[in-house]
Amino acid sequence: MEQDHVSAFIGKVLILGALLREEIARAPTADNPSEHWSKADELAATLVRAAQDEQLRLAQDAEENAR
Repeated sequence: MEQDHVSAFIGKVLILGALLREEIARAPTADNPSEHWSKADELAATLVRAAQDEQLRLAQDAEENAR
């Protein structure tokens, strides 16, 4: 079960990272670069939130296991 959760998290990070790279690559040559930078900012924030959520989940699991 834990393995599945970690695999899902890694998949999420890989997808968000790929989308982020794509937006960053498009921005310099786009007609409206700020649109791509804004999207990149949103993706980066989502990536950070996903990592924070996972960190919280792991801390809660550790706390439950310590009981």
